[in-house]
Amino acid sequence: MGKTAIAVEAVYRFRDQIKNRFPDGVIFHSFYREPATDKALEQIARFFNEDIRPSPAAAAQRALSRRLVLLILDGAEKADDLKKIVEVTANCGVLITSQRRQDAVLLRQDLEFLSSEHSRELLKAWGVPVYKLLGGPARERIRLYTHVGIYDPDKMVEDAQRDVADGFTAVKTGSWQGDYLLPDARRTLRGRTRGPADRNTGPHPRRTRA
Repeated sequence: MGKTAIAVEAVYRFRDQIKNRFPDGVIFHSFYREPATDKALEQIARFFNEDIRPSPAAAAQRALSRRLVLLILDGAEKADDLKKIVEVTANCGVLITSQRRQDAVLLRQDLEFLSSEHSRELLKAWGVPVYKLLGGPARERIRLYTHVGIYDPDKMVEDAQRDVADGFTAVKTGSWQGDYLLPDARRTLRGRTRGPADRNTGPHPRRTRA
């Protein structure tokens, strides 16, 4: 969990208090996506339908001067001029996430790396599978393969046919003594299975045919 995720989680967890303290809303800007401070100022101005003339800074200042907004400025170390946006926030709240300590305006909360023990405790407390923490499952089914023929090349095709009949849809074999049988096996099983060859056992250059 990084600083951005913690900031978002904090806003969600204290959403009722934030709504009362900042009734005019929450504005999130990521300097990772757009490092130009003027773009962030434009975003603020347009959020409140302000004309961005004569400048984005002036427009944002007009918009914020009569409102109570929580600004979340993410990745401030990438901003080209962070001070420019902080100066126009008036009485609004500003939550800054940054990799630089000097970006803190009034109050700074440093985040340290979790120890391995605390990381495990956190994962257990969440009680969710790792694949969900990584964004969800990549697939619902995983293809299995069987390995045939490497020790007895003459039985390569026979064993592959047996395993396909048992339900396997992929057959793997080595490129060892049975190199010359690979084309025969592929012709026999064509349309019924895939047949990758494992090339890590020193194939004979004159006999191997893919």
